[in-house]
Amino acid sequence: MKKSILYSLIAGATIIVGLVVVYLFGAFFSDSSTIENIFSKNNRGQKESGFGGLGRQATKLNESDKINSGENSKIFVTALDGSETAKNYSGKTIGCNDKLYSVNLNKPLSPRDTLVALFEYPGDENKGIYNVFENNPVIIDSFDIKDGVAIVHLSGNGLGGGTCDMPRISQQLDNTLLQFDNIKKTEIYFDNQPLEKYLSEKDNEALRLEIPEGDKIYFGAFPDFGGPEDNVTAKKIEDFDKLIGKRIFWAYFSNNWGKNRDGVKFPRKKVEAIASTGTIPFVRMMPRQILDTAYDKTFSLQKIIEGNFDEQLHQYARDVKDYGRTVLMDFGLEMNGNWFPWSGAVNGGGVRTKYGSPDKADGPERFVDSYRHIVDIFREEGVKNVTWFWHPDVYSEPDAKWNRQKEYYPGDDYVDWIGISAYGPQNPDEDYWDSFPTIMKETQNRILEITNNKPIALLEFGVTDHHPQGRKAAWLAGAFKYILDKNSPLQFKAISPWHENWEEDDDLWATLRLDSSASALATFKKNIANERFVGGENTKENKNIKEN
Repeated sequence: MKKSILYSLIAGATIIVGLVVVYLFGAFFSDSSTIENIFSKNNRGQKESGFGGLGRQATKLNESDKINSGENSKIFVTALDGSETAKNYSGKTIGCNDKLYSVNLNKPLSPRDTLVALFEYPGDENKGIYNVFENNPVIIDSFDIKDGVAIVHLSGNGLGGGTCDMPRISQQLDNTLLQFDNIKKTEIYFDNQPLEKYLSEKDNEALRLEIPEGDKIYFGAFPDFGGPEDNVTAKKIEDFDKLIGKRIFWAYFSNNWGKNRDGVKFPRKKVEAIASTGTIPFVRMMPRQILDTAYDKTFSLQKIIEGNFDEQLHQYARDVKDYGRTVLMDFGLEMNGNWFPWSGAVNGGGVRTKYGSPDKADGPERFVDSYRHIVDIFREEGVKNVTWFWHPDVYSEPDAKWNRQKEYYPGDDYVDWIGISAYGPQNPDEDYWDSFPTIMKETQNRILEITNNKPIALLEFGVTDHHPQGRKAAWLAGAFKYILDKNSPLQFKAISPWHENWEEDDDLWATLRLDSSASALATFKKNIANERFVGGENTKENKNIKEN
């Protein structure tokens, strides 16, 4: 009889305790739609079963389960640069000019559960609120706090989609954890590597330009950086974007090595001016001192090969590495012409007896060795944030077999992208008018014979306005028809118009600016608005930067 009473009392007490637990647990969730939204997925942020570790059996409350008494917890996500949220928010500026953005969870949570909330928060695309972890499932393998240090081990399928994601990852994690009174420092690991090391290696991998997905085509430009092609300002890019009605993916400029220009050094200020607009910098290495002659021997190919500029080039490479963000580069463009100091025609031409192999023409062979020499220096310095372009003209001058484009190709191991120049007449006095499709028909096979393994970019194209034999608007319309035709022999994965006017001899003007006439501008704007062209709106996320 006494045992029965005792059992009844125990059972009754158990029921009461159970009801209290159910009440408290229900009250915890009852008034926070934010929390319900955050945890509507499958609790991917934790390894143990149960919400935020609340389902774990434990006899002792550890540091990672303690809450800040009386304070609602927050998570930190990202307000993307250019969004209305970022413009109207005074939060801390992080990489890529984004801002750290706090979200109030409306409940006091433990550090562990707040971290789970961060991993589950969906962001708001319409408001420009982005959570770097939303599409990167992360598991908490362990979480402990010792002497004020939060020691967190994470794992998953990978973190980050591009260079802008790297600061977002570290800043979102650190600021979410450091709000707690018992955390003074963080020590975070991903896949058993310190997070900083993991992100550094990931960042290097993520900084090469990948081929755009599907039928997409990058839209870059030379946005009128002046006669020497290096008067770079952010305003010129912004003016061009406004003129065209679409942001450019990259901005193309010349790095002139000669006196009173850049020197044999990385033009960091110009690169940073471009990057400040959310545009990728594209640097054309131009080994010349005098801009308007092919007979400037200051930086001859032979001198480059012999290492005369190695000290400067090694420093150049180190500076690019230190810059740490994506840079597109080419060296010695249009080398198969006869108008630049690095042209094969003025560096040995078709002679086969004064340099290298007797089976190869000296001019092209010198160029190949120079190009490889520069790339090798960058590799020796461990530079991983450069995408290398190789860039001939569609027409060779002279039009000889030794001077064909393929003779200058450094090889697939040295080149990431192939780029070409394809111009119509550049002033009204040139006595011909070839449409863009006609130019392609005459030259495309010589480009196709180079290699089948690299994406092709139309790095320079344009035509003068006010020509007696044709209309610029019609020429541009023909160019876009070829570019967008999925059956065209050359399938361009990027295009980059040359936007500049300049005075030539006899008071003739080359009017290649896209606004040289209302009809030319209207034609270009109509075509570039096609959704296949990827503009600068994608560079903020670096969605098309390569990850291996």
